[in-house]
Amino acid sequence: MKTNQFSYYLPSFIGNFFLTLSLFLSKKILIILIKINLEHLMFYIYDLFIHVTKTNKIGEKKTIFVLSAHRIKTELSVFLKSGYNIVHINPRLQYHLLGIFFDNKKIKPYDYYNSNSTQSIKAYEKWNYFAKNFLSFLNSKYNIDAIISPNLHYKVDYVWGSTSLKLLNIPYIIFTFEDFVDSKFEKDKWKVFFYNVKKFHVTHVFLQSDEFKKIIINSKVNLSNKISVIGTLRMEKFVKKIKKNPVCPKKKTITFFTYWYRFSGSGNFASEKIKNKLLTTIVNESKKLDLLFSCNNENGFFVESFYKTICEIGKFAVNNPDINCIIKYRDGRDNWQINFIKKTLKRNNINLENTKNLILEGKANVHDLIFKSHIVCGYGSTTLLESSVAGKYVIVPFFFHKKIEKKYNKFLYQTFLNNPKVFKVIRETKKFYNELETIKYKRKIKNKNISLAKKIFEKYISPFNSSPRINCLKIMEKIIN
Repeated sequence: MKTNQFSYYLPSFIGNFFLTLSLFLSKKILIILIKINLEHLMFYIYDLFIHVTKTNKIGEKKTIFVLSAHRIKTELSVFLKSGYNIVHINPRLQYHLLGIFFDNKKIKPYDYYNSNSTQSIKAYEKWNYFAKNFLSFLNSKYNIDAIISPNLHYKVDYVWGSTSLKLLNIPYIIFTFEDFVDSKFEKDKWKVFFYNVKKFHVTHVFLQSDEFKKIIINSKVNLSNKISVIGTLRMEKFVKKIKKNPVCPKKKTITFFTYWYRFSGSGNFASEKIKNKLLTTIVNESKKLDLLFSCNNENGFFVESFYKTICEIGKFAVNNPDINCIIKYRDGRDNWQINFIKKTLKRNNINLENTKNLILEGKANVHDLIFKSHIVCGYGSTTLLESSVAGKYVIVPFFFHKKIEKKYNKFLYQTFLNNPKVFKVIRETKKFYNELETIKYKRKIKNKNISLAKKIFEKYISPFNSSPRINCLKIMEKIIN
Protein backbone atom coordinates (compact mmCIF):
# COMPACT_ATOMS: atom_id res chain seq x y z
CA MET A 1 0.00 0.00 0.00
CA LYS A 2 1.25 3.48 -0.80
CA THR A 3 2.84 5.17 2.20
CA ASN A 4 3.51 8.83 2.84
CA GLN A 5 7.11 9.78 2.14
CA PHE A 6 8.64 11.52 5.11
CA SER A 7 9.71 15.06 4.35
CA TYR A 8 11.35 17.48 6.72
CA TYR A 9 8.85 20.06 7.89
CA LEU A 10 9.66 23.58 6.79
CA PRO A 11 7.15 26.09 8.15
CA SER A 12 5.40 28.48 5.78
CA PHE A 13 6.24 32.18 5.78
CA ILE A 14 3.50 32.78 8.35
CA GLY A 15 4.71 29.77 10.36
CA ASN A 16 8.26 31.11 10.39
CA PHE A 17 7.00 34.53 11.46
CA PHE A 18 5.10 33.10 14.42
CA LEU A 19 7.99 30.81 15.34
CA THR A 20 10.46 33.72 15.34
CA LEU A 21 8.04 35.82 17.37
CA SER A 22 7.36 33.03 19.85
CA LEU A 23 11.10 32.35 20.29
CA PHE A 24 11.70 36.03 20.92
CA LEU A 25 8.95 36.27 23.53
CA SER A 26 8.85 32.78 24.98
CA LYS A 27 11.90 32.86 27.25
CA LYS A 28 10.67 35.63 29.53
CA ILE A 29 7.02 34.59 29.26
CA LEU A 30 7.78 30.95 30.01
CA ILE A 31 9.89 31.80 33.06
CA ILE A 32 7.06 33.97 34.41
CA LEU A 33 4.45 31.27 33.72
CA ILE A 34 6.59 28.60 35.38
CA LYS A 35 6.71 30.71 38.56
CA ILE A 36 2.89 30.80 38.72
CA ASN A 37 2.43 27.18 37.53
CA LEU A 38 0.80 28.21 34.23
CA GLU A 39 3.57 27.04 31.86
CA HIS A 40 1.05 24.75 30.11
CA LEU A 41 -0.38 27.83 28.38
CA MET A 42 2.78 28.02 26.28
CA PHE A 43 2.51 24.34 25.36
CA TYR A 44 -0.35 25.08 22.98
CA ILE A 45 1.82 27.62 21.14
CA TYR A 46 4.77 25.23 20.95
CA ASP A 47 2.46 22.53 19.66
CA LEU A 48 1.92 24.59 16.50
CA PHE A 49 5.47 23.61 15.55
CA ILE A 50 5.07 19.89 16.06
CA HIS A 51 4.57 18.08 12.77
CA VAL A 52 2.95 14.66 12.24
CA THR A 53 3.43 12.32 9.27
CA LYS A 54 1.08 9.36 9.38
CA THR A 55 1.70 5.94 7.90
CA ASN A 56 -0.80 4.47 5.46
CA LYS A 57 0.04 0.91 6.37
CA ILE A 58 -2.95 -1.10 7.52
CA GLY A 59 -2.83 -2.68 10.97
CA GLU A 60 -1.49 -1.76 14.38
CA LYS A 61 0.41 1.50 14.39
CA LYS A 62 3.10 2.86 16.67
CA THR A 63 4.21 6.46 17.12
CA ILE A 64 7.79 7.69 17.42
CA PHE A 65 8.79 11.20 18.46
CA VAL A 66 11.89 12.23 16.50
CA LEU A 67 14.59 14.71 17.48
CA SER A 68 16.66 16.34 14.70
CA ALA A 69 14.43 14.65 12.13
CA HIS A 70 16.08 16.56 9.27
CA ARG A 71 19.25 14.52 9.80
CA ILE A 72 17.64 11.08 9.28
CA LYS A 73 14.97 11.63 6.60
CA THR A 74 15.71 8.41 4.72
CA GLU A 75 15.62 6.30 7.88
CA LEU A 76 12.27 7.81 8.85
CA SER A 77 10.80 6.86 5.47
CA VAL A 78 11.61 3.24 6.35
CA PHE A 79 9.65 3.54 9.60
CA LEU A 80 6.68 5.09 7.80
CA LYS A 81 6.48 2.18 5.40
CA SER A 82 6.67 -0.20 8.35
CA GLY A 83 3.64 1.16 10.21
CA TYR A 84 5.07 3.93 12.37
CA ASN A 85 3.58 7.41 12.65
CA ILE A 86 6.25 10.10 12.96
CA VAL A 87 5.99 13.15 15.20
CA HIS A 88 8.79 15.68 15.20
CA ILE A 89 9.56 19.08 16.59
CA ASN A 90 10.97 22.01 14.65
CA PRO A 91 14.71 21.96 15.53
CA ARG A 92 14.81 25.72 16.11
CA LEU A 93 12.23 25.31 18.83
CA GLN A 94 13.94 22.20 20.18
CA TYR A 95 17.24 24.07 20.61
CA HIS A 96 15.55 27.23 21.85
CA LEU A 97 13.63 25.52 24.65
CA LEU A 98 16.72 23.77 25.97
CA GLY A 99 18.68 27.02 25.67
CA ILE A 100 16.28 28.72 28.09
CA PHE A 101 17.64 26.47 30.85
CA PHE A 102 21.14 25.58 29.62
CA ASP A 103 23.60 28.41 29.00
CA ASN A 104 26.04 27.04 26.43
CA LYS A 105 28.69 29.55 27.51
CA LYS A 106 28.63 28.42 31.15
CA ILE A 107 27.93 24.71 30.86
CA LYS A 108 30.63 22.45 29.42
CA PRO A 109 29.68 19.98 26.67
CA TYR A 110 30.05 16.85 28.78
CA ASP A 111 27.90 18.29 31.57
CA TYR A 112 24.93 17.96 29.24
CA TYR A 113 25.35 14.20 29.61
CA ASN A 114 26.21 13.95 33.30
CA SER A 115 25.75 17.07 35.40
CA ASN A 116 29.03 17.49 37.29
CA SER A 117 28.99 21.25 37.87
CA THR A 118 26.87 23.61 39.94
CA GLN A 119 25.58 25.34 36.79
CA SER A 120 24.52 22.10 35.09
CA ILE A 121 22.85 20.73 38.25
CA LYS A 122 20.76 23.91 38.56
CA ALA A 123 19.98 23.84 34.83
CA TYR A 124 18.80 20.24 35.00
CA GLU A 125 16.57 20.97 38.01
CA LYS A 126 14.72 23.71 36.14
CA TRP A 127 14.74 21.80 32.84
CA ASN A 128 13.36 18.62 34.41
CA TYR A 129 10.37 20.49 35.82
CA PHE A 130 9.54 22.02 32.43
CA ALA A 131 10.40 18.96 30.33
CA LYS A 132 8.36 16.55 32.42
CA ASN A 133 5.25 18.69 31.98
CA PHE A 134 5.83 19.47 28.30
CA LEU A 135 6.69 15.88 27.33
CA SER A 136 3.66 14.66 29.32
CA PHE A 137 1.53 17.11 27.33
CA LEU A 138 2.94 15.78 24.04
CA ASN A 139 2.60 12.17 25.14
CA SER A 140 -1.05 12.60 26.11
CA LYS A 141 -1.81 14.14 22.70
CA TYR A 142 0.28 11.94 20.40
CA ASN A 143 0.55 8.70 22.41
CA ILE A 144 4.34 8.40 21.96
CA ASP A 145 5.80 4.87 22.02
CA ALA A 146 9.46 5.86 21.74
CA ILE A 147 11.78 8.81 21.19
CA ILE A 148 14.57 8.49 18.64
CA SER A 149 17.47 10.69 17.61
CA PRO A 150 20.61 10.44 15.46
CA ASN A 151 24.09 9.96 16.92
CA LEU A 152 25.43 9.78 20.45
CA HIS A 153 27.25 13.10 20.36
CA TYR A 154 24.30 15.43 19.68
CA LYS A 155 24.05 16.81 23.20
CA VAL A 156 20.79 18.73 22.75
CA ASP A 157 19.02 15.63 21.42
CA TYR A 158 20.51 13.59 24.24
CA VAL A 159 19.11 15.87 26.96
CA TRP A 160 15.61 15.68 25.46
CA GLY A 161 15.73 11.91 24.95
CA SER A 162 17.35 10.95 28.26
CA THR A 163 14.94 13.20 30.14
CA SER A 164 11.96 11.41 28.58
CA LEU A 165 13.43 8.07 29.64
CA LYS A 166 14.29 9.08 33.20
CA LEU A 167 11.14 11.06 34.03
CA LEU A 168 8.42 9.40 31.91
CA ASN A 169 9.94 6.01 31.11
CA ILE A 170 9.50 6.58 27.37
CA PRO A 171 12.11 4.45 25.52
CA TYR A 172 14.94 6.54 24.08
CA ILE A 173 16.65 5.02 21.02
CA ILE A 174 19.66 6.40 19.13
CA PHE A 175 20.54 5.64 15.49
CA THR A 176 24.16 6.36 14.66
CA PHE A 177 24.84 7.20 11.03
CA GLU A 178 28.27 8.79 11.27
CA ASP A 179 30.31 6.02 12.82
CA PHE A 180 32.78 5.60 9.96
CA VAL A 181 35.85 5.99 12.17
CA ASP A 182 38.98 5.30 10.18
CA SER A 183 41.79 7.51 11.46
CA LYS A 184 43.69 7.08 14.71
CA PHE A 185 42.81 10.61 15.72
CA GLU A 186 39.06 10.00 15.33
CA LYS A 187 39.27 6.79 17.33
CA ASP A 188 41.08 8.65 20.11
CA LYS A 189 38.48 11.41 20.01
CA TRP A 190 35.72 8.89 20.62
CA LYS A 191 37.72 7.31 23.44
CA VAL A 192 37.92 10.73 25.09
CA PHE A 193 34.20 11.30 24.53
CA PHE A 194 33.29 8.02 26.22
CA TYR A 195 35.87 8.63 28.96
CA ASN A 196 34.16 11.91 29.86
CA VAL A 197 30.55 10.77 29.54
CA LYS A 198 30.98 7.32 31.15
CA LYS A 199 27.25 6.70 31.64
CA PHE A 200 24.46 7.07 29.07
CA HIS A 201 20.74 7.14 29.85
CA VAL A 202 19.41 5.41 26.74
CA THR A 203 17.27 2.38 26.00
CA HIS A 204 19.10 1.18 22.90
CA VAL A 205 21.68 2.29 20.33
CA PHE A 206 21.73 1.05 16.72
CA LEU A 207 25.18 1.02 15.09
CA GLN A 208 26.18 0.58 11.49
CA SER A 209 29.48 -1.22 12.03
CA ASP A 210 31.31 -3.67 14.27
CA GLU A 211 34.32 -1.34 14.11
CA PHE A 212 32.47 1.31 16.08
CA LYS A 213 31.08 -1.32 18.43
CA LYS A 214 34.66 -2.29 19.33
CA ILE A 215 35.40 1.30 20.34
CA ILE A 216 32.32 1.37 22.59
CA ILE A 217 33.06 -2.01 24.18
CA ASN A 218 36.70 -1.15 24.82
CA SER A 219 35.72 2.18 26.39
CA LYS A 220 33.76 0.29 29.09
CA VAL A 221 30.80 2.70 29.12
CA ASN A 222 27.40 1.33 30.12
CA LEU A 223 26.29 0.53 26.55
CA SER A 224 27.65 -2.97 25.94
CA ASN A 225 24.25 -4.64 26.49
CA LYS A 226 22.30 -1.86 24.78
CA ILE A 227 23.84 -1.86 21.30
CA SER A 228 22.96 -3.68 18.08
CA VAL A 229 24.96 -3.60 14.85
CA ILE A 230 22.42 -3.62 12.01
CA GLY A 231 24.15 -1.70 9.25
CA THR A 232 22.48 1.30 7.65
CA LEU A 233 18.76 1.47 6.88
CA ARG A 234 19.20 3.70 3.84
CA MET A 235 21.66 1.24 2.29
CA GLU A 236 19.18 -1.62 1.91
CA LYS A 237 17.55 -0.18 -1.20
CA PHE A 238 20.97 0.73 -2.58
CA VAL A 239 22.33 -2.82 -2.14
CA LYS A 240 19.22 -4.33 -3.77
CA LYS A 241 19.76 -2.12 -6.81
CA ILE A 242 23.43 -3.14 -7.04
CA LYS A 243 22.40 -6.79 -7.09
CA LYS A 244 20.19 -6.09 -10.11
CA ASN A 245 23.33 -4.92 -11.96
CA PRO A 246 21.94 -1.60 -13.28
CA VAL A 247 23.24 -0.35 -16.62
CA CYS A 248 25.19 2.91 -16.48
CA PRO A 249 23.93 5.65 -18.87
CA LYS A 250 25.83 5.94 -22.15
CA LYS A 251 26.76 9.58 -21.64
CA LYS A 252 29.98 9.55 -19.64
CA THR A 253 29.83 11.29 -16.27
CA ILE A 254 32.40 12.22 -13.64
CA THR A 255 31.14 13.14 -10.17
CA PHE A 256 33.18 14.79 -7.45
CA PHE A 257 31.57 14.31 -4.04
CA THR A 258 32.84 17.11 -1.85
CA TYR A 259 33.98 16.54 1.70
CA TRP A 260 34.41 18.38 4.97
CA TYR A 261 37.57 20.36 4.35
CA ARG A 262 37.10 22.93 7.11
CA PHE A 263 37.56 21.66 10.60
CA SER A 264 38.25 22.90 14.12
CA GLY A 265 39.95 19.97 15.73
CA SER A 266 40.20 21.24 19.29
CA GLY A 267 36.44 21.83 19.54
CA ASN A 268 35.00 20.65 22.86
CA PHE A 269 38.32 19.34 24.11
CA ALA A 270 39.99 22.73 24.47
CA SER A 271 37.60 23.70 27.29
CA GLU A 272 38.01 20.46 29.24
CA LYS A 273 40.36 19.87 32.16
CA ILE A 274 43.33 17.70 31.33
CA LYS A 275 42.42 14.49 33.16
CA ASN A 276 44.56 11.87 31.51
CA LYS A 277 47.38 11.38 29.04
CA LEU A 278 45.12 10.57 26.11
CA LEU A 279 43.09 13.76 26.58
CA THR A 280 46.29 15.81 26.80
CA THR A 281 47.40 14.26 23.50
CA ILE A 282 44.03 14.93 21.87
CA VAL A 283 44.05 18.61 22.83
CA ASN A 284 47.58 19.12 21.51
CA GLU A 285 46.99 17.15 18.32
CA SER A 286 43.69 18.92 17.73
CA LYS A 287 45.60 22.17 17.54
CA LYS A 288 47.83 20.60 14.89
CA LEU A 289 44.74 19.51 13.01
CA ASP A 290 43.39 23.06 13.12
CA LEU A 291 46.55 24.04 11.24
CA LEU A 292 46.16 21.16 8.83
CA PHE A 293 42.73 22.38 7.78
CA SER A 294 43.31 26.10 8.51
CA CYS A 295 39.63 26.88 8.38
CA ASN A 296 40.27 30.53 9.27
CA ASN A 297 42.63 31.58 6.49
CA GLU A 298 41.81 28.90 3.87
CA ASN A 299 45.46 28.01 3.44
CA GLY A 300 45.41 24.56 5.01
CA PHE A 301 46.55 21.49 3.13
CA PHE A 302 43.04 20.05 2.86
CA VAL A 303 41.67 23.32 1.56
CA GLU A 304 44.45 23.45 -1.01
CA SER A 305 43.74 19.88 -2.15
CA PHE A 306 40.02 20.64 -2.34
CA TYR A 307 40.71 23.81 -4.34
CA LYS A 308 42.98 22.04 -6.82
CA THR A 309 40.45 19.24 -7.37
CA ILE A 310 37.76 21.78 -8.31
CA CYS A 311 40.18 23.54 -10.66
CA GLU A 312 41.12 20.36 -12.54
CA ILE A 313 37.53 19.16 -12.87
CA GLY A 314 36.53 22.62 -14.10
CA LYS A 315 39.30 22.63 -16.72
CA PHE A 316 38.41 19.12 -17.79
CA ALA A 317 34.75 20.11 -18.25
CA VAL A 318 35.73 23.08 -20.45
CA ASN A 319 37.93 20.88 -22.65
CA ASN A 320 35.44 17.99 -22.84
CA PRO A 321 31.92 19.37 -23.45
CA ASP A 322 30.58 15.87 -24.28
CA ILE A 323 31.30 14.57 -20.76
CA ASN A 324 29.19 15.58 -17.76
CA CYS A 325 31.21 16.82 -14.79
CA ILE A 326 29.17 17.05 -11.60
CA ILE A 327 30.36 18.66 -8.37
CA LYS A 328 28.07 17.42 -5.60
CA TYR A 329 28.38 19.88 -2.75
CA ARG A 330 26.91 19.37 0.71
CA ASP A 331 23.67 21.32 0.57
CA GLY A 332 22.16 22.97 3.63
CA ARG A 333 24.68 22.04 6.27
CA ASP A 334 27.65 23.47 4.40
CA ASN A 335 26.25 26.45 2.49
CA TRP A 336 29.70 27.99 2.45
CA GLN A 337 30.88 25.17 0.17
CA ILE A 338 28.91 26.35 -2.85
CA ASN A 339 30.32 29.86 -2.45
CA PHE A 340 33.87 28.51 -2.21
CA ILE A 341 33.35 26.38 -5.33
CA LYS A 342 31.95 29.27 -7.40
CA LYS A 343 34.72 31.54 -6.20
CA THR A 344 37.34 28.95 -7.16
CA LEU A 345 35.93 28.46 -10.66
CA LYS A 346 35.68 32.21 -11.25
CA ARG A 347 39.25 32.74 -10.07
CA ASN A 348 40.37 30.21 -12.70
CA ASN A 349 38.33 31.84 -15.49
CA ILE A 350 35.83 28.98 -15.73
CA ASN A 351 32.42 30.37 -16.65
CA LEU A 352 29.61 28.20 -15.30
CA GLU A 353 27.00 29.64 -17.64
CA ASN A 354 29.09 28.85 -20.70
CA THR A 355 30.16 25.41 -19.48
CA LYS A 356 26.83 23.57 -19.59
CA ASN A 357 28.38 20.18 -18.80
CA LEU A 358 29.83 21.46 -15.50
CA ILE A 359 27.01 20.98 -13.03
CA LEU A 360 26.93 22.10 -9.40
CA GLU A 361 24.46 19.87 -7.61
CA GLY A 362 23.33 20.14 -4.00
CA LYS A 363 20.02 18.36 -3.63
CA ALA A 364 20.31 15.30 -5.87
CA ASN A 365 20.10 11.85 -4.31
CA VAL A 366 23.63 10.58 -3.71
CA HIS A 367 22.86 7.03 -4.81
CA ASP A 368 21.23 8.24 -8.04
CA LEU A 369 24.42 10.16 -8.82
CA ILE A 370 26.58 7.13 -8.09
CA PHE A 371 24.63 4.93 -10.50
CA LYS A 372 24.78 7.49 -13.32
CA SER A 373 28.54 8.11 -12.87
CA HIS A 374 31.44 6.37 -14.61
CA ILE A 375 34.14 7.91 -12.41
CA VAL A 376 33.65 9.03 -8.82
CA CYS A 377 36.11 11.36 -7.04
CA GLY A 378 36.37 12.42 -3.42
CA TYR A 379 37.95 11.88 -0.04
CA GLY A 380 36.86 11.13 3.52
CA SER A 381 33.31 10.09 2.72
CA THR A 382 31.43 6.79 2.85
CA THR A 383 30.15 7.76 -0.60
CA LEU A 384 33.43 6.45 -1.98
CA LEU A 385 32.85 3.08 -0.29
CA GLU A 386 29.35 3.00 -1.73
CA SER A 387 30.65 3.90 -5.20
CA SER A 388 33.31 1.20 -5.11
CA VAL A 389 30.82 -1.54 -4.22
CA ALA A 390 28.59 -0.29 -7.05
CA GLY A 391 31.46 -1.06 -9.42
CA LYS A 392 32.52 2.52 -10.05
CA TYR A 393 36.07 3.61 -10.76
CA VAL A 394 37.00 5.65 -7.67
CA ILE A 395 39.72 8.28 -7.70
CA VAL A 396 41.01 9.97 -4.54
CA PRO A 397 42.64 13.31 -5.47
CA PHE A 398 45.07 13.70 -2.60
CA PHE A 399 47.51 16.48 -3.41
CA PHE A 400 49.69 16.18 -0.34
CA HIS A 401 53.46 16.00 -0.29
CA LYS A 402 54.71 12.73 1.15
CA LYS A 403 56.32 14.52 4.09
CA ILE A 404 53.01 16.18 4.97
CA GLU A 405 51.20 12.86 4.68
CA LYS A 406 53.75 11.21 6.96
CA LYS A 407 53.59 14.02 9.52
CA TYR A 408 49.78 14.01 9.73
CA ASN A 409 49.20 10.33 9.07
CA LYS A 410 47.14 9.75 12.21
CA PHE A 411 44.57 12.30 10.96
CA LEU A 412 44.07 10.68 7.56
CA TYR A 413 41.59 8.07 6.35
CA GLN A 414 43.66 4.92 6.01
CA THR A 415 41.01 2.91 4.14
CA PHE A 416 41.32 5.15 1.09
CA LEU A 417 45.10 5.41 1.19
CA ASN A 418 45.87 1.73 1.84
CA ASN A 419 43.60 -0.05 -0.65
CA PRO A 420 45.00 0.83 -4.09
CA LYS A 421 43.08 -2.01 -5.75
CA VAL A 422 39.82 -0.25 -4.88
CA PHE A 423 40.74 3.44 -4.56
CA LYS A 424 43.08 5.12 -7.03
CA VAL A 425 45.02 7.71 -5.01
CA ILE A 426 46.55 10.45 -7.15
CA ARG A 427 48.95 12.98 -5.62
CA GLU A 428 49.65 15.35 -8.52
CA THR A 429 47.19 17.63 -10.33
CA LYS A 430 48.58 16.85 -13.79
CA LYS A 431 48.26 13.09 -13.21
CA PHE A 432 44.72 13.61 -11.92
CA TYR A 433 43.74 15.49 -15.07
CA ASN A 434 45.34 12.82 -17.28
CA GLU A 435 43.49 10.09 -15.38
CA LEU A 436 40.21 11.86 -16.15
CA GLU A 437 41.25 11.98 -19.80
CA THR A 438 41.29 8.17 -19.93
CA ILE A 439 37.49 8.19 -19.68
CA LYS A 440 37.36 9.31 -23.30
CA TYR A 441 39.14 6.24 -24.59
CA LYS A 442 37.78 3.45 -22.41
CA ARG A 443 34.57 1.75 -23.40
CA LYS A 444 33.99 0.39 -19.91
CA ILE A 445 35.35 1.94 -16.77
CA LYS A 446 34.77 -0.28 -13.77
CA ASN A 447 36.18 -1.22 -10.43
CA LYS A 448 37.51 -4.75 -11.00
CA ASN A 449 37.94 -5.53 -7.31
CA ILE A 450 34.32 -5.80 -6.22
CA SER A 451 35.01 -8.60 -3.73
CA LEU A 452 37.49 -6.44 -1.80
CA ALA A 453 35.17 -3.44 -2.08
CA LYS A 454 32.36 -5.52 -0.54
CA LYS A 455 34.53 -6.52 2.40
CA ILE A 456 35.36 -2.87 3.11
CA PHE A 457 31.71 -1.83 2.65
CA GLU A 458 30.48 -4.49 5.09
CA LYS A 459 33.20 -3.65 7.61
CA TYR A 460 32.26 0.02 7.87
CA ILE A 461 28.76 0.57 6.47
CA SER A 462 26.24 -2.23 6.07
CA PRO A 463 25.82 -5.96 5.42
CA PHE A 464 25.39 -7.16 1.86
CA ASN A 465 23.33 -10.27 2.49
CA SER A 466 21.02 -9.44 5.40
CA SER A 467 18.31 -6.84 5.97
CA PRO A 468 19.08 -3.90 8.30
CA ARG A 469 15.38 -2.98 8.13
CA ILE A 470 14.07 -6.37 9.29
CA ASN A 471 16.69 -6.65 12.05
CA CYS A 472 15.95 -3.12 13.24
CA LEU A 473 12.16 -3.55 13.29
CA LYS A 474 12.40 -6.80 15.27
CA ILE A 475 14.44 -5.07 17.98
CA MET A 476 12.20 -1.99 17.94
CA GLU A 477 9.14 -4.18 18.43
CA LYS A 478 10.70 -5.83 21.50
CA ILE A 479 11.65 -2.46 22.98
CA ILE A 480 8.26 -0.83 22.47
CA ASN A 481 6.16 -3.84 23.45
